[in-house]
Amino acid sequence: MRCSLLAKGYTGKLAMCDGKTGKPRTIVNIEKAAKVRVTEESKGGIRFRKLTPAESPPTAESHAAEAEVNGKANEAA
Repeated sequence: MRCSLLAKGYTGKLAMCDGKTGKPRTIVNIEKAAKVRVTEESKGGIRFRKLTPAESPPTAESHAAEAEVNGKANEAA
């Protein structure tokens, strides 16, 4: 399961800041980023690719349902 910010209900932009300076180094639009995946190509290195329907990002509902299933599985173990 992919646990993502979008699945947890977060939207908007996320700024990742430099630990030493506190300056933003990367700004990510959560909703747009949830629609792509990163692949490492033999030629050209890392690329962003659109998700296929089978790889679609989890929703808050699917995340909650999976957490419930995982919780019951952990209780049984």
